[in-house]
Order: sequence, then structure tokens, then C-alpha cells
Amino acid sequence: MESKKIRQSNYELMRIISMFFIVIWHIIIHSGLMYNTSPMITNILQLILFIIIVHVNSFVLITGYFQYDKKFSLKKFLAVYMPSWFYKIVIPIILMCLGIITLGKWDIFEAINPIGYSYWFILTYLLLYLVSPYLNIIIKQLNKKQHQNLLILLFVLFSILPFITNQVYGPNNGTNIIQFIMLYFIGAYLRKYPIEKLNSKKILLIGFIGCIIINFGLYIITNVISDTNHATLKSITNAIQTNLTSYSNPIVIIQTIIYFLFFGTFTFKNKLINSVSPLMFGVYLIHDNRYIREPLYNQLFDLQNHFWYNNLTIIIYIMLIAIIIFISCTIIEKLRQLSSNKIQKLPFIKKISSKFYEKIPL
Repeated sequence: MESKKIRQSNYELMRIISMFFIVIWHIIIHSGLMYNTSPMITNILQLILFIIIVHVNSFVLITGYFQYDKKFSLKKFLAVYMPSWFYKIVIPIILMCLGIITLGKWDIFEAINPIGYSYWFILTYLLLYLVSPYLNIIIKQLNKKQHQNLLILLFVLFSILPFITNQVYGPNNGTNIIQFIMLYFIGAYLRKYPIEKLNSKKILLIGFIGCIIINFGLYIITNVISDTNHATLKSITNAIQTNLTSYSNPIVIIQTIIYFLFFGTFTFKNKLINSVSPLMFGVYLIHDNRYIREPLYNQLFDLQNHFWYNNLTIIIYIMLIAIIIFISCTIIEKLRQLSSNKIQKLPFIKKISSKFYEKIPL
């Protein structure tokens, strides 16, 4: 019997690392540590954020990279949607049964409502996937020069100008569909027209570090001159301060492209990495559930404790927490997937599924 072909693992590894970055990001942001530590610790945490901020953009970029020449698949759509709905229902119910949270009637309805509150990333990602067939038509029709001009236009309008003026076209933190579409077009461009000159790990690493230095430098400079009386300078300074840790920050977008290209310089195959990578959405869905955040960061791990105010060991503690959360959520998602696969193999479930996909052949 011919062995099953193993896919390349470079971008699978990137997915895993990006999700670990997301876990660290959420620990720092949702725990309130940025507002409850000394200026020195706050600056260190801010530097960490500038290092790992590529996480969300990288997931969208890789979608454009691999999806631009693919057809829409209802099965793929449901493969993202159904786990998010599952965790949206199950997590609050489990926490309620354990007495950790209290749910009212509206909370229960909101949990089971299939089109109600969900995770912002999943909602925007699914919207992107729904419009991807039409984006692919545009990408197919564009030649290289036209594609480049489109990217420049989107980058200027929806990244550079909002960054320095704070004049926005909807939310400017990079969590809206416009940002995702721009990253989708960038990912598609990188796949269609590989940038051969940027295949040096050393150059890309220097570029990545350079973006971190620029962002952190802007953070320090804008904090120093934030009290200026010059109206125009103050306006620009305030806009930059507001958008430095936004995913739409032009420096962050460039940093993400460099990060993506860096993993593109590797060529290797690893079964373990390939088996762990599909579990990453589950890690996000579990640890960033809105009912999980408060008990996880501020009760279980006690990150609001004043003990951490001026204690540098908080950095090590954050990393340990991130590892615990990451591994735990990976195991839980693996168990969910194994259970789901067994349920889907039941004869009557297979029959229902086949009839469903026959009637909706997408």
C-alpha cells in the first residue's frame, strides 16, 4: 500500500507559533497587567506585544496564500463554524454547573443562539471565506502590475492614512473585514509572484527585528512628546499611540509579511507538527471564550495580585501560564475532534450528512 503523502510543515509550524503568540497576547491584554504593573514592567510587556503582534494577521495572510485558487467549500466553512458554536455553548454551561459563573435566561439563549455572540476573529474570518470566491475572481483577472497597484492603494487607504490621522473607515484596530480582505490579497500575491530576493533567513530576521525596534521606538517617542502643545503634532502623536498595537498598523503588516516569508524559507515535513496544527483554532476557541477569561487569568492564575507590580519574574510566570493554557487547550481540542470523528462515522449521522450536502452542494 502506498503511504500517504505528508504535506510541508513550515507553515503548519507558523500556525502553531502564531497561536502560542495569541495565548501570550491574551494573557497580557485580558489580565489587565498593562495597567497594574510598574512603568518598567509595562514597557517590557509592551515590547513583548510588539514581538508577537503578527499572530492574527499571519492566519489571514496564509488563508489568502492557499485559498486564492480554491473553490468555496461548505464543509470547510462548517469545519470552522461548528467548533466555535460548540464551545460557545458548552463552556458557559460547564462553568455554570461547576458554580464558577451564573447564567441568566438571556445568557443561556445567547449561548445556544447559532447566530448570536461569538468570537470576533471567527466571525470576520467566516465573512472573509464567504466572499473569497469573488475575491478570487478579481485576483485571477489582475496582472502583476494591477495586483501591486491594488495592494498599494489598500495599504495607503486602510493602513497608513488611518495610522497617522486616526480617520477611520469603520474600526481601525485591524479586526474588520477590510483588513482581512487586504491581507487576503497580499497572501495571494505572495503565492502568485514569489519574492525571490527575500529568501534569506538572515535578511528577514533583521527586517523582523527592525520592525519591532521601529514600533517600540515610536511607542517611547510618542509617550515622551504626548504633552506637546503643538496641535498638529499632538493629533498625529495621539493617532499613532492609539494604533501602535493595532493589527492595521502598517509596520505590523510589514512585520507580518516578513514573518510569513521567513517560514517560507524552510522546507521540511514533520508528522507531529502537521497533526498539532489543525488543533490551533480549538486553542483559540477555548482559552478566549468570554466566560473563561476572568476566572482563568484573575482567579486561577491570580494575575491581578499586586505582588506582580514590580516583579520581573512576571515575565517567566506569563510564559509558564501560556504553556499550560496552550497544552491544555490542545489536548481538549484533540479529544473533541476524536469524539466528533466517531460521531460522524455513526451510520445514521453519515446518512443525514450525505443528504444535507446533496441538497446544498457547495
